[in-house]
Amino acid sequence: MNTHFTMRRGAVLGLLPLLPSLLTAQDELAPHAPRELSMGADAFQIPLHECGDGLWACGPDYKVRFDGTRTEFHPVVGAAVPITPTWTWRTVRLGGEVAHEVAGDAPALGGFRFERTWQHDGSAVPVVEAWDVDAEGVEQTFLLTVPPALGGPAFEIVGAVDAPRLAATARGARHEALTWHDADGIDRVGYGAAVAIDARGARLRLDTSWDGEHVRIAVPSAWLHTASYPVLIDPLTSNVALSPDGNRVHEPHIEYGEGANRRVVTYGRLVSGNDWDAYGRMYDSSWTYRGVVLAESDANLSVRSVSTGYVRSTDRFVLAFEEETPALRSIRARVVPGTATNTSDGTEVTISPSIAGRQHGRPVVGGAREGDSALVVYEDDLGVGQDSDTTRIRARMLDTLSYSRGPVLDLSAGGGNSFDAQSPSVSDLDFAGDWAVAWQERNTGLPTDDWDVMVHKVEDDGTLRGRQSYSFPATQGLHKLQPKIAGELNDYVITYLTAVNDGNPVARAGSRVRSLEFSWGSAQAAPSAPRAERILASETTNRLGFGETGDAVAFDDLTESHYVVVWIRSGNLFANEPTLLMASRVGGDGVLETHELESVVSLSPPFGAASTSFERDGQSFLIAYGQTTGGSGNSVRGLVLEHPAAIATPYGPSCNGALSANHRPLAGSRLFRMTLAGAQGNQASWLLAGVAPANFVVPGLSNCPVLLDIQITPILVATDTSTQSGTARFDLPIPNAAAGTNIYWQALQTSLLNVSGLSNGVYTAIR
Repeated sequence: MNTHFTMRRGAVLGLLPLLPSLLTAQDELAPHAPRELSMGADAFQIPLHECGDGLWACGPDYKVRFDGTRTEFHPVVGAAVPITPTWTWRTVRLGGEVAHEVAGDAPALGGFRFERTWQHDGSAVPVVEAWDVDAEGVEQTFLLTVPPALGGPAFEIVGAVDAPRLAATARGARHEALTWHDADGIDRVGYGAAVAIDARGARLRLDTSWDGEHVRIAVPSAWLHTASYPVLIDPLTSNVALSPDGNRVHEPHIEYGEGANRRVVTYGRLVSGNDWDAYGRMYDSSWTYRGVVLAESDANLSVRSVSTGYVRSTDRFVLAFEEETPALRSIRARVVPGTATNTSDGTEVTISPSIAGRQHGRPVVGGAREGDSALVVYEDDLGVGQDSDTTRIRARMLDTLSYSRGPVLDLSAGGGNSFDAQSPSVSDLDFAGDWAVAWQERNTGLPTDDWDVMVHKVEDDGTLRGRQSYSFPATQGLHKLQPKIAGELNDYVITYLTAVNDGNPVARAGSRVRSLEFSWGSAQAAPSAPRAERILASETTNRLGFGETGDAVAFDDLTESHYVVVWIRSGNLFANEPTLLMASRVGGDGVLETHELESVVSLSPPFGAASTSFERDGQSFLIAYGQTTGGSGNSVRGLVLEHPAAIATPYGPSCNGALSANHRPLAGSRLFRMTLAGAQGNQASWLLAGVAPANFVVPGLSNCPVLLDIQITPILVATDTSTQSGTARFDLPIPNAAAGTNIYWQALQTSLLNVSGLSNGVYTAIR
């Protein structure tokens, strides 16, 4: 049960008048720079996993599929190439005879090695063909454990190569790598010059030939006759041309799991124009890498736009993603336990099946602090294009224990058929029992209509309640774009971009980042009036952007006041400016600080994206983003923005109850509670504040010291009447301007205007 439901709010006299006196004790407030965290192995080094109709593994600039006899190599070629040019190897001869595959042990999922076993030349001892997934490429090896039958001048390894979109010039045998190029003459796949190594370390460079259908590697019989066994034959298959856009991290998303104290980071990669892959990694509370829990690498499906939510009561993450074929898009989700370490630890569920004439995409997930279900929200396009003028916002509840799905909810139906709705975002289900969903919407019947921000609430039983348009500032001529929503216990924040309406209805970037806070109680049909809109960033041109599905805003549900917004500021390419990751921390009455966190990418829009999540255990904000440093450099990176090291420490004796603070006294806290417990029941209770400590006895009250310096007059800031059990609560806002101050607190109780008791003191350093 959340204590806020039983809270009795006392009379607040206000802390703002107190500040002029208190600021005399102000300390210098040090900047709170982000703390960088290691994200573990390379973003695209993904071990063996089952996906589609085969086993896949991935390297920094390629992916590879294995089945019983074939190895398919898929180089990352980027958006300019519509279809990935696949290169396939199949071993057909070993020595002078056809190779026959021998059943062997199944490859271990989660590893980086795939093996096949072959029988040849009537030998009782097989040859093991292995493929090791390395950073440089897929290293193929053949292991000979005993001397093969040597009936000719050389022992040949023959592989049939099928590469329908690639070509290589036929050539005779020589020790030199083979290269396959595409129709534009760009080299795409290299098959490295092989080397033989025996058990003593003796090495021999081997000749390789290509006749247009087969690769032949020849190992001289004379060398094999004198070699010490086992003998290893070692070529390398690799990507030759590196793709700058294919090696970018796409739409990173981070989610904190409170019960498991785990973090899941998901992201995508562009392989070619019609092929996106999506991955997810699990980390523990110390940011130690635990394993890949999502790997969607199948070349027959393009998978991107992954979003993650966490359901606390079941300790399960829900990873929802968009699957795309040339004709259809649909939504699937993987439910992953907090203890997961590999792709086998999870269950996949279809959220929206493929339906002819409908396109489902851009899923976002609302997690839950209570209950068993998450809410998956997505776009449903009634046309055939991803950005037609007939898109609706749908939602579906997913039970993380039974994997059952609720009915499809139509959130944007209130707009009618003449409205286009896009870019949904959803908050977590809190203890008040609601998800809040936001999206952008425009009237397609008005060609120059602005995009506006819409909000809808979904209750934990799937009931829809209320629909409110936020069009701030209330002026025409501005698009409101890419809304992101978060909140807790009926208090919400929306952040969004604004751009001048220049007649372009598909604007994705803006010139300003804005945020808006509002309340929406469980008993209210619609939100109450919002608080003042805030401008977090402003540019003269549209250089600011969010991602499509990432959580660009996170809400501190401990203080119920603070939030962080992250966005990307695109650099001016002509001025050689970097593209920057930016973040603002906002308190109850305004922006506390804005950070220029990192230079992230130097390419033109789309901007890339970042995501943030609030971590209750550390009372900090986690940020994940992609960084590209050049044509081949890429990484997934993480930062932690920590709240300042504020303290609230009891001091001194008490003769009437114990005073304590409910959480760290942070500047910008809209509700900071001081609690007096164990005092006299049904007595008037007063909270005093001062800027210096003291210790002297009040006449007539032995052993009841005043703990505030009365030479600097203590200031009354709040009153309450204690309960019968002697508990009083004082709820105070702490404005942003209080940052850096030291304040001393003491509770006083009176009976018929006489002092009847004084509590201990509490010293706070507000940060």
